[in-house]
Amino acid sequence: MNNLITVVTRFQLPPGLTADQIRTAFEQAAPKFRNIPDLVRKQFLYSKDCRTAGGVYLWNDERAARTFMNEHVAPMIRFPCNRGELNPKPPLPVSWQSHRIVLHGRAEPPAHIPLPTWNLELGT
Repeated sequence: MNNLITVVTRFQLPPGLTADQIRTAFEQAAPKFRNIPDLVRKQFLYSKDCRTAGGVYLWNDERAARTFMNEHVAPMIRFPCNRGELNPKPPLPVSWQSHRIVLHGRAEPPAHIPLPTWNLELGT
C-alpha cells in the first residue's frame, strides 16, 4: 500500500468577511472538488476571527496532489471567496505529510452544527 498524502493549506482572507460569507463561498467551491482522481477527502477550514482560511486534503497519490494544488487550488487562494480581488498577501506555507493510516472516530458532530447536504467523502 502506498502512503497517503495530506496537504494542509492556509491563507489570509480579505478583511471584513463574515463567517456566513465564508461558508457560502465554501459551499459554492465544494462541487469543484468532486470526482477528482486520487482525492479522498477535502475539508474546508476558517478561523474564528474570519481572518484566515484553508483546507485539508487527503490524497492517494502525491503527483496528483501536487498537480491539482498547483493548477487549481493556488489560483483560488490568489482570488479568495470569488470576490475577484487579488489577495495581497501570499499564502501561508503549505504542509505536505505522508502517512499510511487514517482513523475515523465514532463521535457524531454536535446537534447544533448543521451538516451540509453535499457529501464530503470526495473522490469516491
